[in-house]
Amino acid sequence: MPVLYRIDPSLKLIYSAAFGICTGVDFFQAERRAFQHELSRAEMQVIIDVSTAKEVDFGLQDISQAIALMKERKLQNHKFEKTAVISLGSFAEMFVKAYGLLSEAAVEIVVFRSMEEAVKCLGLSESIAQVLQIKNSLADEFQKQPSGRADIGG
Repeated sequence: MPVLYRIDPSLKLIYSAAFGICTGVDFFQAERRAFQHELSRAEMQVIIDVSTAKEVDFGLQDISQAIALMKERKLQNHKFEKTAVISLGSFAEMFVKAYGLLSEAAVEIVVFRSMEEAVKCLGLSESIAQVLQIKNSLADEFQKQPSGRADIGG
């Protein structure tokens, strides 16, 4: 999978990063695994970093999938925390706006152009070195994969 994640319980953070060419299916599969992971806890904030992707391919069906996932979590009484998306392009902003219009969004999703802005929004400014270390470790893991695709979590 071109979407890798790390869970840092001390920061109450799930950090996902996209590499290569990523689709909505890639993101949602990684998201499901992350939220089902043994380290995942209630009240964890999320950073989704698509600035590291070569290409991102999202469509209307992906918005529907995101809405379905949110409804599924709502039924499980999942407590939603703020999600920060890091994106260099405008697609993420359009996706988040469309998602907000079409869903009964239970989570605040904010799009940023930089890691620093995202970390500040989540109240993790003092931990930016730790968050950057997570990002760098995911990039290293992706590079080590023989096919350029990985399925790594935790």
